[in-house]
Order: sequence, then structure tokens, then C-alpha cells
Amino acid sequence: MGFFPPSVLPLVAGGKDIAFSAAAVVAFAAGEEVAGATVAAAGSLGEGVALGAALGCVGAVVAVGAVGVAVHYRSQAKTTAKAARDELQRTMSAKEKIERQWRQGIQPVVVPNLVEREIAKRRMQYQDGLFHFAIAGVAGSGKSSLINAFRGLRNKEAGSAATGVTEATHTFNRYPDPDPQQPVVWYDIPGANTLNIPDWQYFNAQGLYIFDCIIVLFDNRFTATDIAILKNSARFNIPAYIVRSKADQQIRNMMTEMGYDSDNENDDPGLRNRLYREARQQFIEATRRDVRSNLERASLPDRRVYIISNKALLSVIKEETPRRAIDEVELRRDIVNQALARRGILDNAHATP
Repeated sequence: MGFFPPSVLPLVAGGKDIAFSAAAVVAFAAGEEVAGATVAAAGSLGEGVALGAALGCVGAVVAVGAVGVAVHYRSQAKTTAKAARDELQRTMSAKEKIERQWRQGIQPVVVPNLVEREIAKRRMQYQDGLFHFAIAGVAGSGKSSLINAFRGLRNKEAGSAATGVTEATHTFNRYPDPDPQQPVVWYDIPGANTLNIPDWQYFNAQGLYIFDCIIVLFDNRFTATDIAILKNSARFNIPAYIVRSKADQQIRNMMTEMGYDSDNENDDPGLRNRLYREARQQFIEATRRDVRSNLERASLPDRRVYIISNKALLSVIKEETPRRAIDEVELRRDIVNQALARRGILDNAHATP
């Protein structure tokens, strides 16, 4: 019983963490010159510059990086002076390009470097050998309840995440699995609507680039932050899952709109089952249509949305047969398989069913 099925736990124990690849970062950067200057600044001037980049001060980082590169090259032989001047010119051109795009409202791509990554790991209490899964969404979307279900706990059960509390914190909440044999830690990431930062800065500000997977949880509607998370997850090659929560509640609401009265003592089981099937199908179709439309507007490729209820997911985690499940089994399976595959523990031929 637990998030990772018993059959894969022996494999998980021998897994390795994903190493951060500077080449992978450069691949998605907004121009090689920006990434090069950022990395040069971090390497020569250390953590202070790294923190500047993390706060979105791209122009400052590039400018300081240019100075660092110039000073470095001036100390070299005379034959390298021209190369230093050329590097400085490219760097300043990149800085001017970013500033021009900023004035035009074009959001820059901020590339975290190795120093920033280590700072984020320390802040998140990252532990080698464990899997770190983040759940992001607006306040009130049901993140705490979902984390409880993934951890095999009911709301209000000892050790569960608090639910029904207005989210006001600006920091994450960290929840190790209650079973020490389960090498997974869940994170409740504060919703962008509780933070005074732009949507496009949310991903880096929260350090989401260190996680093994990110669940984008939404209740009624997609937000600009959800789209930003999906775009940045793709850049970092981090698996991201769109999850629609509270399916059981939404289906019950639709049944009521169809005329079902749960307080009726003379309830007709046949009518109840028919209305449930109709409401369920309508809800699934409407949700998938809505997600497809949102992704299309954001110029993102179509992808699956997992429609779940926490009650059914809890049954799946407890290795019980869930009643009225929708996508709970597939969500757990896909997270497990992709997490193991990213660490080279499991290939598709040996994926869990």
C-alpha cells in the first residue's frame, strides 16, 4: 500500500537523482548569448549574482556577466583582447535585446544556473534518493486534499495536510510519505494568487525546476500561471500533469441540475444511476473540451487531462478497487512510470500496468 506499488519499491531504492544539465538549460534559453553571459556571471561572481537572476533581474545579471567576462579576458595575453571585446559586444547586444523586449511586453526567459539550483534544493529540503513531486494551483483548488490522497491519508487523519484553511502563506509546505518505505515527498506550492509576483516569474520563483514532476491542479478554470507552468515544464523536460479535481462534487452538482433530489426518501435507484451516467459523461466531455481550448489559445499541444476525485484516488493508493473511478488509476501509473524512467530505473518495456 502506498504511492509506489510494492512491485517497484526494490527498483526505486537503487535509483539515481537527475543531474542538472547546463546544456539542457542553454537549449531552451532565449539566445545563446544570454545563457552564456548568465552562466559566466554565476561562475565568476558567485551566489549573489545567482540570486539576482532568480529574482528576474536578467538585465543586471547579463551586465555584470559582461564585466566579468571583460575583466577575465583583459588579464589574458594580448592575442585574446579582440575576443574579449567581441564577447562584450555580444553580451551588451543581448542585454539591449532583453530590455527592448521587456518594454514591448515580451516576457523574458530566465535561466537558473547551477548555483541557483542548489539554493532552491536547500530551500526545499531536497534529499538525494527521494522523489520530489510538486502540486501547484490556485488557493482553494484542493491541493491539500489531493496530497492527502496521494499519501494514503484521509482529511483530518493524523499526519494529514490541513484542509479548509485559507491559503495565506508565501512558502511551500513539504509532506513526506507517512510510510518510510515510500521514497517520495509531496509539496504544496502556494498559489500565484497569494503571491505578489507576475505569472511568468512564478515557475522560477518557486524553484519548480528541481522537481521530478509537477501536477497542475485546477478546479473550475485554467489560469495564466497554469499555462506558464506547462510551458516551463516543457523547457526543463519535467513531466507535468493537468489534473481536474473534485470530479465527484461536480458530477453531483450536475445531477441536481438535472432534477435529482438526494434528500428524496423515495429515491429511484434506476433514475439515480441514469442521471449519474449522463452527468459523468457531460462533465468529462466538457472538461476535456475546456482544457483543449485553453491549450490551443496558449499555443500548446493538446495533452491529457486527468479527471479525478480524491476518494477514488485514495482507494487506488490503498490498493483497493475504487468505486466510480475516472482517471485515478492512470494518473498514478503515469506518474510512477515517468518518474522511474527519468532516473533510468524503468524503461517502457517494464513499466507498471
